[in-house]
Amino acid sequence: VRDRLLKRHQDYIRLLLELLASRAGEAAKGVNERFEGLSNRISETPHSIEQLVEKKEFIGTVPREVKQIQPDLDKMMGLFQALEEARFTLTDEMSARKWDAFKWTARIDGAVEEARQQMDHLKKAFDERHQQRQAKFAGDVRELGKAVTAVARFTDLAQIEQAASEVAKLAIRLDDYKKQSRELQAHEGLLGREVVEYPELAATAKKFEFYSTLWGTRPSGRSGACSGRRASSRSST
Repeated sequence: VRDRLLKRHQDYIRLLLELLASRAGEAAKGVNERFEGLSNRISETPHSIEQLVEKKEFIGTVPREVKQIQPDLDKMMGLFQALEEARFTLTDEMSARKWDAFKWTARIDGAVEEARQQMDHLKKAFDERHQQRQAKFAGDVRELGKAVTAVARFTDLAQIEQAASEVAKLAIRLDDYKKQSRELQAHEGLLGREVVEYPELAATAKKFEFYSTLWGTRPSGRSGACSGRRASSRSST
């Protein structure tokens, strides 16, 4: 009877340890998954200035993210400690999960440092690209100014269809350049650069208003023969 009771007791202890080991394994799996998800986000490469700023803001939250996972990591290590004290033999898989989870905090610190170095490099690259785009844009604005000035060649009402078509195309370009100027200025702010104004673009837009009104088109670029005919009729009267 004593042997049966002893065996039953041992079986009960083994069952409890196996249950504890299962809980420890699941805890380790959960901790690893959370840390792995965090690591993947840290390792993401920004492909734009906006994404770079978002990445920088996210990196600042990593210590808080790790702190939120820490209680689960401590609980997991406590379960494995209890198994060790009970001399429970872990499977290779469970042992690997345990040590993977244990090493995550140091790995996250290393990933954050690598991310910061990457962001410094990318900021320089984005800054150089921005300056190139800015130089090209300045040249494009000058060409647009010349194109708007060239509308003055239309002096005969017989040219109204041609003039209206030209003005409509210029309106589209002008709207696009205004959008580009806003994007450039937004990027300058994100890069910590002084925001550049574009007075030549503003002057071109002002000049264009005259031609848009003269040839019966609207700055939005929508025009047609009807509006041209109305302009012609008004001019004739």
